[in-house]
Amino acid sequence: MIRIRRILNGFPFYLTAPYWKKNYKNIVALFFAMFGLAWTFVEAANHFNINIAVPETTPLSFSILLALALLLSIIINFPKLFHEVEIADTDIKLQLMVGNYLSFSGDKVIATNSTFDTTHQDNFISPKSVQGQFFKKYYDNINHLDTDLENALADETPLTTLTRTKSKNKQYNIGTVTKLTHKQSKPFWKVWADDIEFRTYWLAMADVNEFGKPSSNFDNLQTSLVELWQFVATKGHLENLVIPILGSGRTGINEKRERILQEIVFSFVAFASEKKLTEKLTIVIHPNDLLKYDINFYELCGFIEYNCKYKSSKNFGKSVAI
Repeated sequence: MIRIRRILNGFPFYLTAPYWKKNYKNIVALFFAMFGLAWTFVEAANHFNINIAVPETTPLSFSILLALALLLSIIINFPKLFHEVEIADTDIKLQLMVGNYLSFSGDKVIATNSTFDTTHQDNFISPKSVQGQFFKKYYDNINHLDTDLENALADETPLTTLTRTKSKNKQYNIGTVTKLTHKQSKPFWKVWADDIEFRTYWLAMADVNEFGKPSSNFDNLQTSLVELWQFVATKGHLENLVIPILGSGRTGINEKRERILQEIVFSFVAFASEKKLTEKLTIVIHPNDLLKYDINFYELCGFIEYNCKYKSSKNFGKSVAI
């Protein structure tokens, strides 16, 4: 079931021309190698009069071998959309997956602004953003979400109070985290089970002006990640944690998505080497981002392997070149 879910999560990527364009050389090379090996085996068997399943050299046997070689070469070269590594000397796992972020089970991280604004008027919060999609999936109206956020932020002291008319006025520090709890309906086939409970961690990563224009930078990302891990470690739960490539969209961080993802990995591994905050962190890349921004999934897998094997907390919060 899990393997099938992984395939479905990344299914849009399998059907795109860019994937096949990238991999056709590998497919062709493997096709000829497999066909040549199979044909050599058949010829050798026929030479020694050994009865095998494949008939003697006929158009049918030739076609069968061609089809099998092509099918196997395509299957073997299907894109890798899942990678899991265990951090050295711990039992904490780090996953990299391709799919729709909100379709994964577990506690989730939602990047937001320092005023925790939620309005969709004049595209202040884009419906296409993770925050916008989450609201549409789990809330019936904005007032409901605002009430949840206000209650969760009751013990937080605002950095300043703004004078705006079209957005919220309480502005909090970059890196402020607040936790909300949600109920998700159980799958229809699990009639005996209770509804699923999960949490979202709303992370202030960017200041935003009264028109919804965000202002953020890479330092904000680093600061926010440190605060996020500390919050989850002290006020969170040891549930699986799911996180997108924070700040890569409407947050306004001007860095490549690979660079942001690498910082998430580095920061998490450094913190998790000292303190356990979750059983597993899953970083999710959307299939569209993988194609549009030409993200090299295999290089990222190698980066994760290296960091999890040679973990270090000496430069916690600061990336180093690998």
